[in-house]
Amino acid sequence: MTSLKYINVSHNKFHGHLRDMFASLTSLFILDLSFNVMSGDLPKSFSLCSNLTFMDLQNNQFTGTIDVLANLPLKYLNIENNHFSGKIPDRLKGINLQIGGTSGPAPGASRPNGFGIGGILATVIFLSVVGAMIAFFIMKRRSRKPSTVIENYPVFPLASHEEQEMKSIQSSSTTRLEPLHLLMIRN
Repeated sequence: MTSLKYINVSHNKFHGHLRDMFASLTSLFILDLSFNVMSGDLPKSFSLCSNLTFMDLQNNQFTGTIDVLANLPLKYLNIENNHFSGKIPDRLKGINLQIGGTSGPAPGASRPNGFGIGGILATVIFLSVVGAMIAFFIMKRRSRKPSTVIENYPVFPLASHEEQEMKSIQSSSTTRLEPLHLLMIRN
């Protein structure tokens, strides 16, 4: 499953250590392991997830440092409520970093306000749904052929003709005057 872009295994009560299995997940964009009971150091293979932009590790029991994440293109990282120690790498100080409840944060590491991963995911999903709806309506409109309306209008003879036909009706009792019908096609 090397083409995975999004992994969310949050809120599953998974426990134990993460194996070093992320080396081939170079397309991974979002990783959410939050609200489990995972422990141990972060796997070194995290450093090879070259597209990893959003990572949520909150509410686990991870230990050690987060140095393995230093060179990732992260824009959001939540490591709250774990047992990490050590300094936060300088590269990670400029991103949306959630560190509350983590032991040993580096001085100067702040908790910037932001959407959080839930807000970001909701925005991505909302934009995807809106985009799909717009594409659907565009495709439907393009596939629709111009509709042809066929209407059946009665056409009655003009007044001068009516007089002549009325005279002929009066002279012949077997002749009946029926309205003429005109077929109109409108685009």
